[in-house]
Amino acid sequence: MVKIINRNTARFVGRNILINDYSGHPFPFELSQLLSKKNRIIHSYAQYFETPKANFSKKLQGKNLKIVPININKKFKKDNFLLRRSMDLNYGKKIIDLIKKNNPDIVICAQLPLDPLYKIINYCQKNKIKTIFWMQDIYSFAISKILNKKIPLLGTLIGKYYFYLEKKCEDKSDKIIVISPDYKRFIDTKNLSKTSVIENWSPIIKPNKQKIKYFKKKYNPKNKFCFMYSGTLGYKHNPNLFIKLAEQFPNSIILISSKGKFADKIKQISKRKFKNIKIIDWVKYENLSSFLSIANILIVTLGKDASTFSVPSKIYAYLTIEKPILGSMPIENLGSKIIKKINVGYVSKPDDIESFINNAKKIIKNKKIRKFFSNNSKKYKNLRTASINNMIKIINEKNTYNKQK
Repeated sequence: MVKIINRNTARFVGRNILINDYSGHPFPFELSQLLSKKNRIIHSYAQYFETPKANFSKKLQGKNLKIVPININKKFKKDNFLLRRSMDLNYGKKIIDLIKKNNPDIVICAQLPLDPLYKIINYCQKNKIKTIFWMQDIYSFAISKILNKKIPLLGTLIGKYYFYLEKKCEDKSDKIIVISPDYKRFIDTKNLSKTSVIENWSPIIKPNKQKIKYFKKKYNPKNKFCFMYSGTLGYKHNPNLFIKLAEQFPNSIILISSKGKFADKIKQISKRKFKNIKIIDWVKYENLSSFLSIANILIVTLGKDASTFSVPSKIYAYLTIEKPILGSMPIENLGSKIIKKINVGYVSKPDDIESFINNAKKIIKNKKIRKFFSNNSKKYKNLRTASINNMIKIINEKNTYNKQK
């Protein structure tokens, strides 16, 4: 990282990079840790945004890695779009202040809402700072579909505005990383030459035997068959799936680690009708692999409106645990394709509850199938390594950041 010139001077030979991951997910932070071996890294995220976070312990900071949580002095409310937009714009200002203070060579943006994303990329372009738009979702599609259900006419207009904004972010970025080949259909032809496809990944954390015993004793002391869901629950998920599982498998437990409006709704229903559903808060990331290890089946769900333009990152975390995956997702989604490609579970269409339940029955009844799916998960390690290496390669390439004419 440092080339010694003489006893009194030293020259840093890497780059100054700001990785701005709004959600604070584990895999972008792992990227920051790896890049910090040869570069100076600032890793920022929205601390107030309600989603499972990476382990941002101060112990993990070092000479070349600085963690900067961004706080807004308001309570985050997922359903209040006006308040969320106000907070998003405030977040964008704080990131621009961080850029002004540290003057990075490269700014990498992931998971950002479109309002602050545009302002950040626009600022960087004006100040000749290179940018990578790490496209995790097609946000304008999601915004349009959600708002059209709530406020049909106005929702269409707002959706068009955000489509325009997302396209401007695409145009102004020096480099675009998309997480699925399907996303390239959204990218304008003129921008495809600066676009690369790199799938997400999950850090591998070895489960702790003592922690596994602790979680089993706390959440499944009778050692019942355990369905588990861990992660955010929102508009693009189907909470009714958990209710159906509870009805069909009364002798099992359905363990949900989540937080927010939809988790609270399931919790209220379970208290009245289904004692075999347990809702708990998010588990700290450093304990997540141990927690997931007590499951017999890991659940992933995605509504039909999400289609190909959203890939559940939890699939990658699930693959590191080597347990069968039960999915309810659009068949054309990359997440479904991964489950089928590696052969680690079953996937049914979002509205096909009957197939979802039948797939659960197949896994429950057949130990050989469970073992087969679990063994296949071991193939994921090579795919994960390829994603990380490709990401680092693109960031390190000097000619990556030439502006498109």
